[in-house]
Amino acid sequence: MSEADATAHWEELARRAAEGDELAFGRLARELRPRLYRWAVVQAGDPDDAEDITQAALLRMHRGLARFQFGSRLSTWLFAILRNAAADWRRAERRRTVRQRWYATSHPESAAPEVQTGDARLLAVIREAFRGLPGRQREIFDLVELQGRAAPEVAELLALSDSTVRVHLLRARRTIRERVLARSALEARPPEGREARS
Repeated sequence: MSEADATAHWEELARRAAEGDELAFGRLARELRPRLYRWAVVQAGDPDDAEDITQAALLRMHRGLARFQFGSRLSTWLFAILRNAAADWRRAERRRTVRQRWYATSHPESAAPEVQTGDARLLAVIREAFRGLPGRQREIFDLVELQGRAAPEVAELLALSDSTVRVHLLRARRTIRERVLARSALEARPPEGREARS
């Protein structure tokens, strides 16, 4: 089957799926999965992670087909869905890493040896910066970065606008980043007098 024929075939399945034909969607998902997976491997660089991203993209495709404008290219729409799913996966992965390291500083006996050394100092700076944030920023940073909630969910939870949540989150991240960078610069400086002797 040529690429043009395959595209026409998938678009027909997509039309039927958008009208509620679950069998058509199942067939569409099976046929598109290899293509989505290849794209996901490029985005993630890891086969297991790519599988998670592919599954997330298929779920988004299922939810979004009813809104798809069939005058547009299906492949372009699918690639955008895949890229967004990959971006969300990367954000979630970063949050998991932050939460794991955060937990390690709160429970040092459970931390790996490498976390107990250099990372522990870095995370102590992050925790100190976190405690110094204004209350609202601290609350939003905790909900998004440490608990892994999405910004729109946090906005609904706190009865704030999505833009307000994002502004507070941006400020919190900036404050913490600046303090971490300042500490890193301080630790990178040679001890007093070393430059004079060299």
